Amino acid sequence: METQFSKLNISNENSNKDSNLESISQKNCSYCNKPFTEELWCKECDPFRMIEGWTSENNDIDKFIRDTIYDSRMSSFYNFKIIEWVPFDRFEDVKQIGEGGFAKVYSATWIDGKTEYNRQDDGSWKKQESRSMEVALKRLNGSQNMSAEYLNELKIHWKFIDNTDGLSLRFYGITKDPETEEFMMILDVAQYGNLRSFLSNIYSFGVIMAELSSGKPPFSERKHDISLALEICNGLRPEFGKGTPEIYKKLAYKCMNANSNQRQTAKELYNIIAFWRNSFYEEEEKEEFGYKRKEIKAMFEEADKEIPNISTSHKKNSGAIYTSRLFSFNNLTKPVNSSIITSYLDDDDEDNQDSQLIDLEVSSSLLQL
Repeated sequence: METQFSKLNISNENSNKDSNLESISQKNCSYCNKPFTEELWCKECDPFRMIEGWTSENNDIDKFIRDTIYDSRMSSFYNFKIIEWVPFDRFEDVKQIGEGGFAKVYSATWIDGKTEYNRQDDGSWKKQESRSMEVALKRLNGSQNMSAEYLNELKIHWKFIDNTDGLSLRFYGITKDPETEEFMMILDVAQYGNLRSFLSNIYSFGVIMAELSSGKPPFSERKHDISLALEICNGLRPEFGKGTPEIYKKLAYKCMNANSNQRQTAKELYNIIAFWRNSFYEEEEKEEFGYKRKEIKAMFEEADKEIPNISTSHKKNSGAIYTSRLFSFNNLTKPVNSSIITSYLDDDDEDNQDSQLIDLEVSSSLLQL
């Protein structure tokens, strides 16, 4: 589906730098406060020469991007990750592929592709030849002025990727829609999924774990309304497929804990799943998280025997909607864990209420849906 972007007049490659130069009068580096090595360049703080000479026209976005570039100067050969500011005219074939309540997603060809450097034996960095690549552009609705909430989403996603490389869609950079002035995240294309493949929090990860187990979207046979929301607050969670390993369900339930402070962190998730994965490929016996590798392998091999017996067919209620929507709640009940969930949680998980949800309210109009 073509969008209004197809009508844009895309400029040539030479506009990549010139169209985005920032008018800066400063003489010293904004990080070390030493005089620039050359105009707008501090070799020590910016070995990639990417921090200065551009602007998104938003100071908070500029600082966020520049900080990732500054932090990457100590990166190893195999762990070079930065966020780039990319002018919109460096994309072509922009087409809408999805829409949620808070964003629209487009596929596009990034003409120059992501910037890559390799560290040399002498400690210097050598830029690799650029090549085009397919990416997704996630346009954040109403982000023209970049509120604290939107900026926080960018930072959370970047932190998650930095801690769990390979477990989430890569976040390459930021651009701006020239027509709406809304900011857009430059992401990996989810080759085998849809908007739900782009996880935004730990709770969502637990929900997706349940869907992978059962082969069915959560609560697909009922209307997604206020009644369902209230049941979820009272401990209702998606079902798992027959034969799902108990350690798998325990991890998913902990991700869906009613108390967000007691859910796994992104780093903990990465370490646990990496240990499970390595249990199939590494012969050295090792014990972590209360289990040995051979025990992990046996659990999942036994569960695999049930896969042929699991049916993924299901009835879908017309009111089951899997795109994000904004709800306004009045008098929402305090969220708690069900007895089933509690049985899977650690003994020290005593507080089962999520303080972030207690004060949400449900409007009377929604109660009539």
